[in-house]
Amino acid sequence: MTVSRTICLGFLAVIAAGTLLLMMPFSTSDGNGSDLLTALFSSTSAACVTGLSVVDVGKYYSFWGQLFILLLMQVGGLGYMTSTTFLLLLLGRRFSLQDKMAIQQSLDLPGMGGGLDLVRSFDDKTIAELELRRNYGLNLLAVNRGNKFEINFPPTERLRKGTSIVVIGSNKDIDRLPV
Repeated sequence: MTVSRTICLGFLAVIAAGTLLLMMPFSTSDGNGSDLLTALFSSTSAACVTGLSVVDVGKYYSFWGQLFILLLMQVGGLGYMTSTTFLLLLLGRRFSLQDKMAIQQSLDLPGMGGGLDLVRSFDDKTIAELELRRNYGLNLLAVNRGNKFEINFPPTERLRKGTSIVVIGSNKDIDRLPV
């Protein structure tokens, strides 16, 4: 699945969850729950931060309904991927290369923007010292310093902080790389 589809499905999931929560009896002031179209419109409007509503939110929804709408607005305003990234950081999960690419695309960042910058364990080491093929099962394709990719990077030259490396290998092997 492409990153764009993942982001779209994430937004749809947020809207669907909001719709279901707004349809619950405890979400409305009268205790009857909201009908499907009103809940769907309210959830979509809140997640997309349009501010439109077919009902008077303050009167129609209970405290819980208003809280759900507020949370949908927060997720929509911050962005689905930003919210997911923050949540994963709180949980202490390491990001895979695919996660980093998804974050880069969702935030519209040029290049990897430091996503694969060298970590301290690689700083001031040579390509030969890293032994990428033996230690990680990866092949080095290029080294990026600044805005310039170098394909024939000398194996004895030291890597410095801010240098990015471009490698090829299986997803499993790339995920083992300490970035």
